[in-house]
Amino acid sequence: TAATYTVTFDSQGGSAVALIPEITSGTTITLPTTTKSGFDFGGWYTAVNGGGALFTSSTPVTSDITLYAKWTAVTATPGGGGGGGGGGSAASTVIIPEKEIPAGFTTEHIAYFQGYSDNTIRPEGNVTREEAAAAFYRLLDATYRGTIFTTGSAYRDVDQGRWSAEYIGTLAKGKIINGYKDGTYKPTSLITRAELVAIASRFANQSAAQKSNFSDISGHWAEAYINLASSKGWIKGYSDGTFKPDQYVTRAEFAAFINKMLNRNVNAEGIPSNAKQFKDLEKGKWYYNDIMEATNN
Repeated sequence: TAATYTVTFDSQGGSAVALIPEITSGTTITLPTTTKSGFDFGGWYTAVNGGGALFTSSTPVTSDITLYAKWTAVTATPGGGGGGGGGGSAASTVIIPEKEIPAGFTTEHIAYFQGYSDNTIRPEGNVTREEAAAAFYRLLDATYRGTIFTTGSAYRDVDQGRWSAEYIGTLAKGKIINGYKDGTYKPTSLITRAELVAIASRFANQSAAQKSNFSDISGHWAEAYINLASSKGWIKGYSDGTFKPDQYVTRAEFAAFINKMLNRNVNAEGIPSNAKQFKDLEKGKWYYNDIMEATNN
């Protein structure tokens, strides 16, 4: 009996593509396509970011394999598009000073946060540990990500087929995220303010400020990370002088924190008319601009 294999497609932030199981060894397949707002699809490759070899419809399948979408950012031309009256204003250009971005992060203006299939973003909902890992993975500099990339995770509660296995495994290999002493990662558990700050601070590679600005973090496992993030202006506490390190992070707070850390910002005038919108994201909310910044290329 001929061996059969499975082809898995990682769209790298694009639209979902179903895996193709039970491919007879030596046969070829018709490759699917995927889309990603603001990017041109450049084919399927055997390694991330266009690394490895281009896999085509004439390439035989000889083993289980994961293929990765290659994306090239599209430079938008103001005023383009379909018919209708003129008068549309050009989108503002957001310049990200590279020197302000911690090492390891991309300087490309990519969408790192995603909504749900019902076109909601749920800004006041919480962020899971695997959702946080996925966002940080997307934000990694392509070259750096390639040096720590892995397709699977060593955590016993993150199966190879789990949607977040690649994200969690890669960040764990780079010592950006940590699991628990029992060998688990707890991907569906909610991430705390301390855990989020710890992940981000590991990119800074600097000693933490010795003096704390918060009254409730002395002796906390993340005290040094929190002090570092505070000294760099990434975080603020509450009016009562606390930081609440073990409080869960909302999706709006997550976006605001990442944008602050990466010096990404946009005002209402800078949001183009064709930007992705969500039915539960209200204009005028304090987090509207931050969510738009996080979810649009």
